[in-house]
Amino acid sequence: MGNYVRAQDLSYEEVLFQDTPALFTSLRVKSASIPMGMYRYEIREEGGEPCQLSRGILVDHYGTLLTADPIQLPADGYLSCASADLVFLSDGVAALEDFQRKHPPTGRDVMELFIAKPEEKPLLFSQNCEQDAADGCIGHMRGDFERDILHHTWWPHCLDSRYNDANFKADLARVVDWLRIGFAPLKNLKTMAAFCAYYDQAAIPNEDRAYGFRIETGRYRYMLRCTPVKGAYHVYLYCYSKEALMG
Repeated sequence: MGNYVRAQDLSYEEVLFQDTPALFTSLRVKSASIPMGMYRYEIREEGGEPCQLSRGILVDHYGTLLTADPIQLPADGYLSCASADLVFLSDGVAALEDFQRKHPPTGRDVMELFIAKPEEKPLLFSQNCEQDAADGCIGHMRGDFERDILHHTWWPHCLDSRYNDANFKADLARVVDWLRIGFAPLKNLKTMAAFCAYYDQAAIPNEDRAYGFRIETGRYRYMLRCTPVKGAYHVYLYCYSKEALMG
């Protein structure tokens, strides 16, 4: 996999990746050395050409990107790309500090999916109202697939009346749409089963064929429980307000 280098010890080439300003290096960069507020992505190559962007690439590493704004990845974390998506600018060698001054963050709000941690298991299930309020739970969506169509209903929790506003509805809608595109768990039951099998480390301890994921956006956290078993409710999506946690 090659050696990792501290971000501060490198010089970079300034690039555009699909119109997002970025710094590029062919080396691997230590994630712990990335400055606060910046993002690291790695690019995979095929035949010497870039073909995929992800938070981490195990083999066929082409290079590393550092950005001030996050890049929206698909739910599975792997974005297909081509040489035309990576444009090298003619500004010469760029320093990390200069790039940060030149390209301050714009506040882009992306969606990211992670495997739920074992200690997050309670957030994947309904709890009492007092605990819901402490966790910032607005409510949950329950659904199942019928002929590849996801039928779902909304179940309000005790913070629903306070936080279920237009901003939340729009955020929830874009998350659900995102989870239906490509290799994503809400596309259909077959894809959910394949997605959960691929991320088998997401299996929820002491739960039969249930898998847990966490989706982060700027203002909300979603805990997704998938059960790709015929006859079961396939989807539980618990929705939490980060604002509620800040009091």
